[in-house]
Amino acid sequence: MKKIIILFICLTSSIWHVCAQTKVSGIVKDAQGMEMIGATVLQKGTNNGIVTGLDGKFTLTLSNEAEQTLLISMIGFIEQSIAIKKNHPFINVTLEEDIAQLDEVVVVGYGTQKKVSLTGSISNVGTEDLKSMPVSSVTNALGGRIPGLVTRQESGRPGGDQATMFVRGRASLNDSSPLVLIDGVERPMAQIDPDDIETISVLKDASATAVYGVRGANGVILVTTRRGREGETQISFSSEFGITSFNRISQTLNSESVSRFMREGAINDGFDPSDTGNTRGLFLSEYDNYLYRTQKSPFTHPDNDFVDMFTKNGLQQKYNVNLSGGNKTVRYFVSVGYFTQTGMFETDVDKIKEHETIQTLLAASPDVAKGLYKEGYNSEYKYSRLTTLVRISIST
Repeated sequence: MKKIIILFICLTSSIWHVCAQTKVSGIVKDAQGMEMIGATVLQKGTNNGIVTGLDGKFTLTLSNEAEQTLLISMIGFIEQSIAIKKNHPFINVTLEEDIAQLDEVVVVGYGTQKKVSLTGSISNVGTEDLKSMPVSSVTNALGGRIPGLVTRQESGRPGGDQATMFVRGRASLNDSSPLVLIDGVERPMAQIDPDDIETISVLKDASATAVYGVRGANGVILVTTRRGREGETQISFSSEFGITSFNRISQTLNSESVSRFMREGAINDGFDPSDTGNTRGLFLSEYDNYLYRTQKSPFTHPDNDFVDMFTKNGLQQKYNVNLSGGNKTVRYFVSVGYFTQTGMFETDVDKIKEHETIQTLLAASPDVAKGLYKEGYNSEYKYSRLTTLVRISIST
């Protein structure tokens, strides 16, 4: 009796499992009626799916435990959602092209090309990505945003902190920098206002750079500036304020510590540390260490922290105002930008005099003040940039 009950339960479970599934077949075509190979057919809310064959047909068994809806998709086409009913043994699906993707324009060489027909290796970055980076040079904003583009910043000097760029690494011991074209004209891009840039395209392989010949051997960077768009006049204003500082400064020993280490080294080598002839002319006696520590003789036994005395935080400001608009005939874009950046070296003599070490030197000799100031010379290092862009497009 027990065996019969168990067998009945097993048969019931199998029948329920079969009844809980629905088989659906169909064919996927494009708008021109051509069968689509490799389209994905997926039951909504599950991992149950299949790919269409060479004839665009598919057969999929659905589970009644999930939603009876099919999602049919393929790259470059708009996804279709179809609710399956019991009286739908066979369905016909037509996928429409995703115009928003296929008609997207990409800058390629001397002109533009749609993504649907693009075969070369090209990467793009837009103005919104560039403006989100608080950097002085647009070259520093490209690092990590474009695959295959390597940037290296070698200086932090205001106005000279642009990055060196390489496309897919450095391929030569000679100049390996890519060709940079701004609106079709070869120009440096280091000091362009990011608010004036529409897109940046990086051409990285032979098929993409073939039009430039040997000049494109190291890659090509195409910069397209913004243009006016049809519609009402729009005014945009942006401002940034930042503080710059040294990323990392090595900690150094004071004069007394250096003296004690050198004194110990001289003794270990069998020399008399009080004899300056054996210590490169340095004073390493215990009395010398006393003077280093107390700074009672700051000119003969100095203990200066020059980083603390002559460095500060720099300031960085950027402002841009632009207006754009137009109609079907005339479109315009006007932009004015201002950028300024100060250095991180303290050049204010009055502030330098307030430092404790300088106060000690001034107390010992007032003539030190004469060496801090030279009439007619401004040692402050700063950079200012004013950019303007006026672009008027006329359609006939």
